[in-house]
Amino acid sequence: MFLKAVVYRGPHNIRVEEVPEPQVKSNRVLVHFKAGSLCGTDMHFYRGDWKWMKKGLIIGHDAWGVREDTGERVVMVPILNCGHCYYCLRGLPTYCIRGKFYGLTRDGFFAESKAMLPRSLIAIPEGVSDEEAAIVEPVALALRVLDYMKPNLGDWVTILGQGPIGLLMTQVAQLKGCRVIAVDLEDYRLELSQKYGADGNKRQKCRRS
Repeated sequence: MFLKAVVYRGPHNIRVEEVPEPQVKSNRVLVHFKAGSLCGTDMHFYRGDWKWMKKGLIIGHDAWGVREDTGERVVMVPILNCGHCYYCLRGLPTYCIRGKFYGLTRDGFFAESKAMLPRSLIAIPEGVSDEEAAIVEPVALALRVLDYMKPNLGDWVTILGQGPIGLLMTQVAQLKGCRVIAVDLEDYRLELSQKYGADGNKRQKCRRS
């Protein structure tokens, strides 16, 4: 049996193809893909910036789906960690020395179904919409950065760039009680930054030498 998947065939060449159905082993569960989001990382290999990207790989590392065994909505964690190295044992699976990255070094999530380890699935609360669930991974990135910086209530935070990640950073910083200065080259992005809580913005012009 076959299912549809989004497959990388080289720069500017990504196709929807039929691929074999995943084999569900005893320690994995089947997850049916529902929605996902494109990352700036995806654009690097689409443009051909990363020559090491393997042709024939299923792309996608920001996604959610439904578990076949329980019917539960879940976010799929994009890193497959070993679970027993120095970092995994200390609750830092993203630093796993044997980690594999879905959509980059192994087949990703943009397929109708995916066999996953239960520990790589995070339940989605009822209050999170389907659209919001598709960007949980980049939201987690923004949360991690602000948690690492540990700004105080009322601190000024300057965020360079108001693309998708920058806008998420702006919203998270505002929710943490920070005042945000947003910097970008595009006026429409600065308008969005004000909509999402920036206290000030600046259009930065760059000169080429």
